[in-house]
Amino acid sequence: MKYLLFLGSQTFQPSKNFGSVSVFLNDFFLQQFEVDNQESKTLFYTKPFGINDRDRTERPGAYDVKWQSYSHDRLNAKVTMEFNVPKKIKMFVLDDSQFADENILHLKIKGGPSNYTNGFVTKHNTILIFPIFLLPLDFFKDNNFYQKLFDKNKKLFYMHKKYKQKNDGSIDHKLTYLPWYGRLNDTVKNAESNLQMEISNPTYQWPGPNVASNPKSDGKYANLMMANGNDFELKFNIQKKHNIHMLQAFDKRPTGLIQLNMVFMALYDQLKRMADTVSK
Repeated sequence: MKYLLFLGSQTFQPSKNFGSVSVFLNDFFLQQFEVDNQESKTLFYTKPFGINDRDRTERPGAYDVKWQSYSHDRLNAKVTMEFNVPKKIKMFVLDDSQFADENILHLKIKGGPSNYTNGFVTKHNTILIFPIFLLPLDFFKDNNFYQKLFDKNKKLFYMHKKYKQKNDGSIDHKLTYLPWYGRLNDTVKNAESNLQMEISNPTYQWPGPNVASNPKSDGKYANLMMANGNDFELKFNIQKKHNIHMLQAFDKRPTGLIQLNMVFMALYDQLKRMADTVSK
């Protein structure tokens, strides 16, 4: 079975030279490329995510115990999401024979130099590595597959709505900036830098995460949606679940609800065109 690894990249405020990315799978060198793309694009993605728009009423019940009923629930209301992503996305074609049961994808980013002079910097030369996805080539054959996956993911999320119950007993269906994902305030501690996040109760995303492990700082993570300067590294675990190899930022195997990455859904048409160029 063939797998496709998609990797977006963008550089900001380049100075003399562009930075580069070296890609390793299980310490095997795959490729090095220059981050020469300076353009991004905005994606708009509209789906019936549902919104928090409920009319709540309280009524007296037996023994004067009040109970609440909801007369309005717009869980099928359409919401338009907006994402900014690099315009350039590279695709690597891998074979499942290259994977073991446990795997490490390691990215070593060499930042381009800034124009630091006499204590002043006007060009920081930072690099963004985002998004990053891994999935079987065969998954692009069925155009309805991802709609079914979206519907299933939404159904499972609202089945688990008890985990979003507030102190007053009401259910909070508010969306985060990435729908269905746990609020960052609940899971991420304040970090000294973008590469130093501490994450508790990690969320497993498919076909790729929006965070990466920082191999230079044990137990710390990087937010992939923010650019970094100087040299840095990103590490991902590739583990087998549901008979496919899945890309994750965390050491432990994914358990529980795996959440569909909406950035992937917004990019699906572009990625499918790239996948169609690969011989089956």
